[in-house]
Amino acid sequence: MLLTGFALLFSGLLGGIIAKIYQGSTNLVRFQWLLTFCGGLLFSTAILHLVPEVLAYGHRTENLWLLSGFFLQFILEKFSAGIEHGHLHHEAQHHCDHPLHDENLPHNHPPKDHAAT
Repeated sequence: MLLTGFALLFSGLLGGIIAKIYQGSTNLVRFQWLLTFCGGLLFSTAILHLVPEVLAYGHRTENLWLLSGFFLQFILEKFSAGIEHGHLHHEAQHHCDHPLHDENLPHNHPPKDHAAT
């Protein structure tokens, strides 16, 4: 059990380190494919592990809620097109004038035209 916990911790840290190393060199298409793969992995985990348990206990409606929630999240992500944190990014170079801002992290502030600043 302890070995499994360390393996999970190490795999998460390894993924973060790899993402930080290749931060500026990957393009958007590769990142979208990676996100699609991760979504498929989560979906297959739900199908292979959660759904059979739900069916074994006779909870049929929970199965539908699980699947509909997954697909609703997927559809909302596709239609939001980058406006989930208050504004759209139109330029390759994006700069915000508020402190403590990492350009790669989503941030919340009122929508405004960043090109005007």
